[in-house]
Amino acid sequence: MPLTGRDRLLAGLFALQLTAAAVFGLVLVDALGDEPATQVLTAQPGAAAPVSDPAPSGSAAASAAAGTAGTAGTDGTSGSAGTTGPGPATGPDVTAPVAAPTSGPAVVPPGAPIRIGSVVTQTGAINFAAAAQGTKAYIDMVNAAGGVTGRTIELDLRDDQLDPARGRAQAQQLLASGVFAFVGWNAPLTENGIVPFLESNKIPLVGAYGQQQEYHSRYSFVFSASYGHYGYQMGRFLGEQKVSNPGVIFIDNMSAAANDGLRRGFEAGLASVGKKLPPDNVVVVDATKASFDDVVTQFRLSGVDGIATVLDQTAYNRLQQAQDRAAYRPVHVAVPLFVDPTVRQGPTTEGTFVATDLELPGSSA
Repeated sequence: MPLTGRDRLLAGLFALQLTAAAVFGLVLVDALGDEPATQVLTAQPGAAAPVSDPAPSGSAAASAAAGTAGTAGTDGTSGSAGTTGPGPATGPDVTAPVAAPTSGPAVVPPGAPIRIGSVVTQTGAINFAAAAQGTKAYIDMVNAAGGVTGRTIELDLRDDQLDPARGRAQAQQLLASGVFAFVGWNAPLTENGIVPFLESNKIPLVGAYGQQQEYHSRYSFVFSASYGHYGYQMGRFLGEQKVSNPGVIFIDNMSAAANDGLRRGFEAGLASVGKKLPPDNVVVVDATKASFDDVVTQFRLSGVDGIATVLDQTAYNRLQQAQDRAAYRPVHVAVPLFVDPTVRQGPTTEGTFVATDLELPGSSA
């Protein structure tokens, strides 16, 4: 259905956050009752890579929890969106990731704070600063209500600056510092290929961006539809809007399996309502694409009268700008990262449909 306002969108996103938190809470409470692991990875001061030490005592584990509840890590802070990150990471904060197997996440002694680690792209050509702010706000709310089973939660929040080498080094550092779990990640380049690291270290990632491998690991918990399901539902809905020549635009997932799955989903969804997706009308773009003028020109000249898109907020802004310049207004089905519908970006923003994993309050089933 057409977007109806900011309140419904925010309420839907908050409901999704509550769902993720509830599942994390169940995992947390269950795991706290497990037998302690025999060893964890810890980093010696000044060392480039972690070494294996015996599991710490209660006081040692508590003192090892660097940072305070809801504070950002040293690599950046949430809210710094809109700037371009530096080149490849260097310096003492960045070390080569080491996927040394352990016995699982860090042991949390009775009464000690629960330390969790999050890597979110907060600066760079694309960023998810709002996601970092949302995670921090939720942890603050949980702590204000007494924490989890009386334990406060300490959030170590890092910014990979859209640099996968930096992000994976940060993941290793978080593991070495003794985090109980990874939570609330939104770092597409870092997460592309992170599953082997999770599995070799037996540490869960609760709330992931949604790279293709993350849907197929028992250590990764993703709270969004799979690529194929999203493509099918969006394709079907687009076909139901009396579109005769559909087109699709999505960001390259850097995985042939993921790209093919999304493309097949769109094709199957359109086919379910008797429509075909011409191969030339499928455009895969780089995450840092600066302008969509070429795509808009291609679609306009080809007579594409309806598009389905899977982009991020920065790319959506650029697409809308290109559409405005060309006065191109096809039927448009987008994902929830579409620009805020209550802020007028241009005439092409209006009337856009948004596909979501959950029913928004007040919408029909």
